[in-house]
Amino acid sequence: MDLTRWLGTPLLFAAIAILLAVVLTPSLHETGGLERAAWIGCSLVAAGLVAVVKWRFALTWLSPPIVYGWVFWLFHFGLVFPAAIVPRTLDIYPEWAVEWLYYPESGKAAVLAGQFLAAFLAGWMVSQRRSTEQLGEAAEASHGAPELVYLGWWVVAAGGFWVVRGVARYGVSVFSRGYDDYFPIHFDFSWALFVVAFGLVLHLAGGRGPRATFGTMAWAYLPLAALSFLAGARTAPMATATVLFVVLGYRGFRLSRTRLVAGVLIALAGIAFVQQTRGFGLEDADYWVAVREAADPLSGMMELGGSLRPVSAAVNYIDVEHRSLLRGGSYVYPVVRIVGQILGSDDGEPEDEPRLIASHFAWLYQSAMGFSVVAEAYVNGGTVGVFVFALLWGALLGLVMSRIRGPYGLALLAAVLLPMVVNIRNSFIFVPGWLFWGCAILLVGRLLLRPAFLRRAARLAPGGSAE
Repeated sequence: MDLTRWLGTPLLFAAIAILLAVVLTPSLHETGGLERAAWIGCSLVAAGLVAVVKWRFALTWLSPPIVYGWVFWLFHFGLVFPAAIVPRTLDIYPEWAVEWLYYPESGKAAVLAGQFLAAFLAGWMVSQRRSTEQLGEAAEASHGAPELVYLGWWVVAAGGFWVVRGVARYGVSVFSRGYDDYFPIHFDFSWALFVVAFGLVLHLAGGRGPRATFGTMAWAYLPLAALSFLAGARTAPMATATVLFVVLGYRGFRLSRTRLVAGVLIALAGIAFVQQTRGFGLEDADYWVAVREAADPLSGMMELGGSLRPVSAAVNYIDVEHRSLLRGGSYVYPVVRIVGQILGSDDGEPEDEPRLIASHFAWLYQSAMGFSVVAEAYVNGGTVGVFVFALLWGALLGLVMSRIRGPYGLALLAAVLLPMVVNIRNSFIFVPGWLFWGCAILLVGRLLLRPAFLRRAARLAPGGSAE
């Protein structure tokens, strides 16, 4: 065994993560140049770590840790990296929207984000014992799970039911309204998109060809994803598309660097476009005025990078306001909440329930800032909490990738990766539910449908007995 690869490199990354917290953090008590130095330094180190892991382990651009790393980078460094190099790029925002960048907390927030990504990659490497190419070969070679394809059709149909339910409730015009009207009722459509996407994952994992799956995607997934994206609810389309590309990568789908870069630039331009227009809605004449304004990829990258703001708020919450650490409270709260709902007890309101962390921060700071996996880890355990959670989170992804073979392994990987990607810019509260439903669907296929399909295959095989 190559100790440099399996032991030395993870320990090196762990040391970098610790140094980011110990060496840089004490210097972040003054505003100005030190904050910008932290932004650009942590941005470059984080991007470098992802690149080193890709090179060291000969991974593809669609490998789960690489995809996770770049998505994380965009959400946490997409704003501060260009702002550190060319401060004038912040001129496109009103002063109140970027005021938080000029406080010392923003520097430490960048340090924490860099620490998180370093620890995540270290955890992945420590637990990884099998290359992604090997897992892809296992999934590609094993076409013996037609029950997953069959189950996938039912899952896609369930997603369609949620769409019909939402349209029946709110009307077809729901997608043409402004974001303020759409966001409070977007759950039916966002949930439907997650469900449909997972049905397509089951098709691919079960052995259905990428070309045929693309055909289903064209009518079952893309219209809903496009409408939801244009209406302003971007999380579901972006997260599901990311995971679908990862699964397609395991099924042999490849993108050249040119096409990959072009696709990313188009996506970033689309994000900037929606950021400009989602406040109006198709029915508003101002929408078409905004459409005529150019939406460039840099603006899209900076729009995504706002996830560092809740990290900065978390630093303020713990270090400046001296609030108590939650000590894992927000991670167990999803289970506590479900039990409370079953027993009929009050769930609590955001202003008096800090474990409902994203809503609590939105109320406390009077801003719909979204949230961040780094912010939640810091509020729960401080700097140590960020390191430990990221290490375990990366180890979980590595274990899923290295321990499970075949079509069910690929489907389980998608079931785990989807909430991981969503959690990058959200709180943990929905992660257990997503994991539960994903695993429950796979258990139905494995324990109930697979035996029936095997019996049927045995009867139809030459020499098989007919009942």
